[in-house]
Amino acid sequence: MKSPDINPSVSQILEPLDEVRFAIARNDWDQLRTLSLQPGGFGVEGRKEAWPYLLHATAAAGSSSNQSGSPEPEEDPTSQENTNSATLSLDLPSNNSTEDGAEASDSKEAPHPDERQVGLDTDRSFVLYPTDDGLRKSTRKLQLHYLIVAILRKRRKLSYFQGFHDVISVLYLTLHDSQENLQLDSTQPSKLLLSCGEKISLHRLRDSMGSGLEPLVGYLRLLQRLFRAADPALADVIEQTSPQPYFALSNLLTLFSHDVPTLPLIQRIFDYLLCRPPIYVIYLAAAVSRLISPYPDR
Repeated sequence: MKSPDINPSVSQILEPLDEVRFAIARNDWDQLRTLSLQPGGFGVEGRKEAWPYLLHATAAAGSSSNQSGSPEPEEDPTSQENTNSATLSLDLPSNNSTEDGAEASDSKEAPHPDERQVGLDTDRSFVLYPTDDGLRKSTRKLQLHYLIVAILRKRRKLSYFQGFHDVISVLYLTLHDSQENLQLDSTQPSKLLLSCGEKISLHRLRDSMGSGLEPLVGYLRLLQRLFRAADPALADVIEQTSPQPYFALSNLLTLFSHDVPTLPLIQRIFDYLLCRPPIYVIYLAAAVSRLISPYPDR
């Protein structure tokens, strides 16, 4: 249900963080969508509270994994997972689970088949941002590696794809990045980061994390139909060069995180996407493609 708009007099005196907190307190997804379109989006501090809330991350303060007022499209209709945070594992025995959903230590140590590729990709991460010295960058790479491995070991039926580390690195740099939180001797991912990484994998990226990329072909077909409806000239050019708009595959796979060159810009994109249904990444890809197209529909 749409909540009443914030009183203009109240909105004018609220800082971005306060506006985010005000919307979260009222479970007001419409207002969060409005805030995501404002200059600066949720803001540096605001998104640290907004993103876990929007992802239903169980470690987020002031929110839970089954907010009753959240829009129905945000819930994954194919997921059969128990929403109780005490049973988060799909595959491993639940009788050894701890109170917050972690598996027993011997189960957690079982390697995921894709861990070698994770190591290769995380070793190539953080090229464009942030601009750290060698020690800090090496620490970030190691912490990112352990975070991704923890997600995959917890959700063993998910398959890693190249570019997944780009998505998780945006979460990592947004929710973890600060002088006081970057502990050079710490590789254990926080519960908040692990929960956010798990939720975005299950509810935003799962079509890309199966045994193949067949589900992404459906995304490309829908994107091509959008081009045909909105920009026939561009659709004609695309169809002459390839059967599907494969140039947009990276954007769809990684929620734009692989191709956007700066952290503030990809954070703004995540602000927009996370408070809308998952299909909006296709509409955004169409809009961006039209924006840079040399064949505008006049």
